[in-house]
Amino acid sequence: MKLQYVTDCALLIMAYLTGENRVVSSRELEKMINFPQQSIFTAGRKLKSAGFVNTVSGPFGGYILAKSPEEITIQDILSAFKDAFCISDSACANRAATTTLNNFAKLLSSAEEEVKVRLSTFTLMDLLKDPDSLSS
Repeated sequence: MKLQYVTDCALLIMAYLTGENRVVSSRELEKMINFPQQSIFTAGRKLKSAGFVNTVSGPFGGYILAKSPEEITIQDILSAFKDAFCISDSACANRAATTTLNNFAKLLSSAEEEVKVRLSTFTLMDLLKDPDSLSS
């Protein structure tokens, strides 16, 4: 899965904010998630317009979750950024000249759908759980 740069930044912002119950400055985010402030501002604007974060202005301003981490799925964030999970080129099915290639394209399409379903059930709150519990 290759995400857009800004989507990657947004997911890390959301993951970091999930572990904090306070306003987090863009400067702190820059240090903690290792993205430049300009990328944080770009992702932050999109996250705010999607209703995932609130912003606080001023010297003690920054970002805070606008919703409970239990209400936001990873798929919600990907959808807000118009990013999609893709295992292969969607044109693969159109190029499938043989039964074997066509079956392979169907397998990849099925796997993509399974991942989308999983990401729709995986919330930000799940990020705070033990990593071993996430595989089920």
